Amino acid sequence: MYGMNYSGGANRTHGQVERAERIDSFEAGKITGWGKLFSNSMVPLDCGHFLEDGREIVELSKGQWSTTLELTRTPSGFGGSCAYWLCPRCGKRARYLYFKSRGFLCRGCARLNYHCQQRTKDSTNYARDGLKLARERLGWVPPFDVYPAVFPYVTPDRPKGMHIAAYRRYLARYRRYQERYERESMREMLKILRW
Repeated sequence: MYGMNYSGGANRTHGQVERAERIDSFEAGKITGWGKLFSNSMVPLDCGHFLEDGREIVELSKGQWSTTLELTRTPSGFGGSCAYWLCPRCGKRARYLYFKSRGFLCRGCARLNYHCQQRTKDSTNYARDGLKLARERLGWVPPFDVYPAVFPYVTPDRPKGMHIAAYRRYLARYRRYQERYERESMREMLKILRW
């Protein structure tokens, strides 16, 4: 209704985890000596892995840029171990470190949220999610533009070849989105009318 911005919300000042460049400690823990460490969207980094004073040190470099990070290990249930980064700022253990301001930090220090945490709290989200379910799971292409106001009154058809039980299961999820949309839009309307 009145909050149509999909990526808005209370945490607009934070970045998104899905858009941040990151490195995985599980990949770095497998490298012995020097090798390439792949990241979310960065070009491969040259990675040197060595022991120093009983600590596991990983040296990352690309061209003239370089940094040093520390790995710690926890025992796994089958006699092996899992590698985790130690955040350079807070010292907490983390599987992923995210590239922020020319260095790598954990999600908390880098001030990153997940995309779903940054959504606005309005009824159009339910309409959008319901139509996404119908498109992706049922392969439904509506014959006309489905606006949020029309969303509670349209029902996707069963695709050819889909088992009736599977269709009913997806349709029940779709109906829950419709009910939530109607309930939330009614709450928003009442809120507007009270003003």
